[in-house]
Amino acid sequence: HQCIALLASDTTAVRKEAANTLSSLCFAESAKGDAIEGGAMKPLCALLSDAAWQVRSAAAAAVMAITTTDAGKKEIVPAEGVEPLIQLLLERHRSLKLNVLKTIANVAVNPAVRDQLKLSEVVLPALTELVEGSDELLAKHATTAKNAVLWEP
Repeated sequence: HQCIALLASDTTAVRKEAANTLSSLCFAESAKGDAIEGGAMKPLCALLSDAAWQVRSAAAAAVMAITTTDAGKKEIVPAEGVEPLIQLLLERHRSLKLNVLKTIANVAVNPAVRDQLKLSEVVLPALTELVEGSDELLAKHATTAKNAVLWEP
């Protein structure tokens, strides 16, 4: 919980390290539930719009780790994380983009999120551009994300 509190720090480096720490911790399954119960998603999703790209990237990594769980996929909506994720697709930093693509693939199974992603004027054109781009790793993850967004039950 100390780590979650540090997400609101006035210091950029502290916000970044708090998000990085949560990201690392949340590779453990039990920590994902603890992070959700501790209220980490809302401040992490707020950090997706941080002024520093390194903080945005660290927050995206943590959100990506947490959204591998069903609870995390549901929590992204009340945490208001979908719109910031959409905007992050337009970023040029590769590590940030990879985290965003993986997160989109995770959360698109939530029908409310999938609809929001599909209706966005940004998502499908941005994903298509990445799918067709020269960066093979980005193209692979963009393909997965695009398939998840376009999936029909």
